[in-house]
Amino acid sequence: MAPETPQEVRENLMAHRTAIGLIGCGFFAQNHLHAWNDLKPEGADLVAVCDIEPSRARAAGEKFGARWYTDAMEMLDKERLGLVDIATQVSTHLALTEMTLARRIPTVVQKPFGRDIAEKLQHMGAVHKPPSVVGVFAADANA
Repeated sequence: MAPETPQEVRENLMAHRTAIGLIGCGFFAQNHLHAWNDLKPEGADLVAVCDIEPSRARAAGEKFGARWYTDAMEMLDKERLGLVDIATQVSTHLALTEMTLARRIPTVVQKPFGRDIAEKLQHMGAVHKPPSVVGVFAADANA
C-alpha cells in the first residue's frame, strides 16, 4: 500500500473531530479561544467553555458558538470532550488538571504549571499516573 499523501493525511484527520472544552475565559484565554476557532478546519471543535464569572463564560460561548458553564465539574460531567484546555489562574491549575485526568481527558494547561516547585512536582505526580496526556501551553507574544 502506498504511503498517504499530505492531502490524504489531512482528509483522514478531518474525518476525526475533537471536542474541545476550555476552562477560563479571561484575558489570556482569548488567545486560546481564537486558536481553537482557527483550528476548526483541522478538526478541533470548541464545544464548551467555562468561567467562574458568568458574563465572561456567556460572552465566550456566544461569540464562539459553544455551550457555556460557570462550574468546571459540571462541564466535565455533561460534555463528551476529547481535550480540555485550562487557561485559568495558576492557583487553579493543579485541581483542574486532577479533575480532567480523573476523567481520562487529555489536557493542555496554560503555563506556569504551578506556583512553586512543590506544586509543580505535585502536578507532575498527577500527570504521571497512567493513562494521562498533558501538555503545557506557552505562547510567545513576540513570535
